[in-house]
Amino acid sequence: MRFYTLHFLLPFVVAGLAVLHISRLHEFGSTNPKGANGTSKEWVRFTPYYFLKDVNMFRIFFTRFAAVVLLEPNMFGHPDNYIPADPMVTPAHIVPEWYSLPFYAILKGVPSKIGGAIAMGGSMAIRYALPSLHVERLTIYSYRLRYNFMVYVFVIDVRLLGWLGGQSPIQIYTTLSLYVRTPIYFLFFVASAVLTRRQRRVIFIPHKEPDYDN
Repeated sequence: MRFYTLHFLLPFVVAGLAVLHISRLHEFGSTNPKGANGTSKEWVRFTPYYFLKDVNMFRIFFTRFAAVVLLEPNMFGHPDNYIPADPMVTPAHIVPEWYSLPFYAILKGVPSKIGGAIAMGGSMAIRYALPSLHVERLTIYSYRLRYNFMVYVFVIDVRLLGWLGGQSPIQIYTTLSLYVRTPIYFLFFVASAVLTRRQRRVIFIPHKEPDYDN
C-alpha cells in the first residue's frame, strides 16, 4: 500500500518540478546547446521556435507510446509474468523489467551477494558523478572523437548487459558479465574523468560582430 501511494504521488511531484523548471527557464534562460555562451543578438526566442520543437517531439513520443500500449502491450513483458503465482514453488528464472536488466546482470554476475549488491548500487550511484565532469567552458562533447567513441562503447555495453540480465544464470553468462561487461561499464566513468581532466583547458574564441564601419 505504501509503494502504491508512492507511485501515485510521484507523477504530481514530477509535474511540479517540470513547472518549476519551465518557470526558472523563462526567468534566467537556457545555455547554448554547444556549451558556448554567445552574445544577446544570437539568442533564439522560446516561442515559437522551441515551443514548436517541443510540441513536435511530444507528438512523436506519444504516438509511439500509444502504439506500444494499444497495439503491442506485451512487447517489453516476459512470458514468466503470466504464470500463476504458486507459494510452494520458487521460479527457476526470475527476470525484472527490461530497464533493470543491466543492473540485474551486474548483481548476479558477482558471486558474493554483498558484493553484487554493492556493485549494483555503485553502478547506479556512479551516474551522479557525471555532472561534476563538466568543468570546462565548452561543456559539449560533440567535437571530441575519443569521447564519442567511448559513449558508443558504453551504449553497446549497457545493451549487452541488458541481454545478459535476461539470460539464465549459467556460468558463461555470469562470467561475461563479471569479467567483461561490468568492468567496461565502470571504466567508462573513469576514462571520462581522466579525459576531461586532460582537456579541461579549452580555448574558446567568442564570436565577434563584424565592424561594418571600417
